[in-house]
Amino acid sequence: MYISLPPTSRERLARLRQFVDRELVPLEPLFLSADWARLEPVLAEKRRAAKAQGFWAPNLPQELGGLGVSLVELGLFSEVAGRTPTGHYVFGCQAPDAGNAELLLQHGTPEQKKRWLEPLARGDIRSCFAMTEPENPGSNPTTLAATAVREGDEYVLNGRKWFTSSADGASFAIAMVVTSPQAPRHQRASMLLVETDRPGFQLVRNIPVMGHSGGGYYSHAEVRFTNCRVPASHLLGPEGQGFMLAQDRLGPGRIHHCMRWLGISQRALDELIHRALTRQLGEGQRLADQQIVQVWIAECAAEIQAARALVLQAAEHAEHEGFKAARDQISMIKYLTAQAMERVLDRAIQVHGALGMTDDTILAFLYRHERAARIYDGPDEVHKLSVARSLLKQHARHSREETQPVRQGEELDALKLQEWLARQNHAFTGPLQISQFPGGASNLTYLVRQGDREWVLRRPPFGTKAKTAHDMGREYRVLSVLNRVFPYCPKPLAYCEDDSVIGSPFYVMERLHGTILRKDLPPGVSLSPEDARKLCGSLVDVMVALHKVDVQAAGLSDFGKPEGYARRQVEGWSERYRKARTDDAPDGEAVMKWLAEHLPPESGRTALIHNDYKFDNIVLDPKDPLKIIGVLDWEMATLGDPLMDLGCSLAYWVQADDPEEFQLARMLPTHLPGMMTRRELVEDYAKKSGLAINDFHFYYVFGLFRLAVIAQQIYYRYAHGQTTNKRFAQFGMFVSLLCYRAEQVIEGGQF
Repeated sequence: MYISLPPTSRERLARLRQFVDRELVPLEPLFLSADWARLEPVLAEKRRAAKAQGFWAPNLPQELGGLGVSLVELGLFSEVAGRTPTGHYVFGCQAPDAGNAELLLQHGTPEQKKRWLEPLARGDIRSCFAMTEPENPGSNPTTLAATAVREGDEYVLNGRKWFTSSADGASFAIAMVVTSPQAPRHQRASMLLVETDRPGFQLVRNIPVMGHSGGGYYSHAEVRFTNCRVPASHLLGPEGQGFMLAQDRLGPGRIHHCMRWLGISQRALDELIHRALTRQLGEGQRLADQQIVQVWIAECAAEIQAARALVLQAAEHAEHEGFKAARDQISMIKYLTAQAMERVLDRAIQVHGALGMTDDTILAFLYRHERAARIYDGPDEVHKLSVARSLLKQHARHSREETQPVRQGEELDALKLQEWLARQNHAFTGPLQISQFPGGASNLTYLVRQGDREWVLRRPPFGTKAKTAHDMGREYRVLSVLNRVFPYCPKPLAYCEDDSVIGSPFYVMERLHGTILRKDLPPGVSLSPEDARKLCGSLVDVMVALHKVDVQAAGLSDFGKPEGYARRQVEGWSERYRKARTDDAPDGEAVMKWLAEHLPPESGRTALIHNDYKFDNIVLDPKDPLKIIGVLDWEMATLGDPLMDLGCSLAYWVQADDPEEFQLARMLPTHLPGMMTRRELVEDYAKKSGLAINDFHFYYVFGLFRLAVIAQQIYYRYAHGQTTNKRFAQFGMFVSLLCYRAEQVIEGGQF
């Protein structure tokens, strides 16, 4: 696989290879025979040389003294450094410090960065990461037992961890511990910064790995927390978001590991070839002349190159579309590369014979320490199952139409519905086929077929609902009026307020045949960066057209109360959140207070607003995916400030450079290359609508909060047994993410 790199990067990688081979590989006899006390000062000298030659901390930004290289170049750097066990340490990009530095960089407070990140970036201190526990499966961090109980301004930690790599000599640990045991399992744990000299932190032992305990940086410790108290200010990121932060840490870490393994594999193959060429089996006969050895060389070379290509492809994918989009590839490279490395090492040792079993070469060390590659960061089997399930799910989704069988608990009475349709039109006779459109966390949407006729049916969700929510009659009225003046509105056909038919009011409308974009692009649809940008422009065009509808002429002047709209919205959604708040939900009071204190002045702007305008409520022309032919889901339409509508839309807009934890909340393909950023969308709207937009922060924060309330209301119904849809179990996590994001925007002023 050809990787395009700037000439300066290629030159640096070439110099790096020379440094590794000339300065570090010769240290291997000392590395294999000396303890950490003797080795550390030698490596410290090499670190100073690495800094002088511009090799220091490729994973960190330049403002922290690093190189700030791309993910792909970082992978190539890791491959070269991986040729010898001291490489990553000498260049300041070693695990676990690299991952810990990235966590602090993304989620640390200014005080935490100054105290821990800056000296860590300089190489003045080391750190460790305490997550895995001997009593619980390391492949599932939601089962942790170690706890941190909040007592006033402190957390009190208790529990046992092991394989806390490099704890011996580390200055601090990032401990992942349970802080909210009653919360949903992905929101129970948090991360805390714990100094290793703090009372209650005990390094129990360095765990022998295949007979070798190691020491200093090259060790894996068992540690124990016994009533270990740390200030609440040592919390890294928000409480309950430890799992999300761990996912942040794992994505880039797996790519770094895989490239390091490829460096090890290539080094082992080099040693294998050298041994084969120099080992004489008899007069005029070398080991390299044996066909089986030649086969091994060929197979090793192919396996290394195949794994390398997939790893670099995954790195490019993650760099451009985010780690979540590249999740399957990252799982693939984890087991493919680890297995390839194991096979190459095994063959290299086999070619070396008895010599390969000794520490007279580096091979035995690599073999015993890197066998764990198929276990840590998730065993091979877990990653294989993850990939298989993802592919099966994709195939099932792609092999069916855009509808699916009706979800359990959301079935309709087909016979009663058939009788009702016949009463509306005598031509509508015959048995019905009912399927369901995916999504539908709020109102539910069904496809009703009768012969070659098709309709779309909309009804409220099952279970207890807010008194004024899910008004089907109101939505039907909007469609009936708007269909005449807004060409993107589907035509409503009939409304039923008789609960005896399907258990609630509902309405039926025409079906618009087209493409709807959900989390990922549907089969057969691709968007170039240029196409993606044009589609964003079309999205703004239709929103502006909606906001310019003459509500007086359309007969919708009584459809809302635009005066005081922003104030009523803030008060109303705040009240809804307080009523729906569960014990595991964020407090939210700071966000609600900020919104109430930053209400925009009355502008006099009045428009018909959709209030849920986003890609999966847009129908695209099946022949031209850049052309919008319909807008769906008018449940929350009203008269109000058009900028409130835009803010609510942008709450769904997760762009490519958003933090990884926010990518977990992505529901639409807004991260694709070419998609406008939120700021660009606001600028495009301002230009096309003619509205002056000086400060958009209030509208975006409100959109995030309103979306959090909607998710919390749904999660409340699930938590109280009012709905059994298991999809809603994760909505509590989304609420936390959205509230956290709103707080970030308030504090940082960026949207």
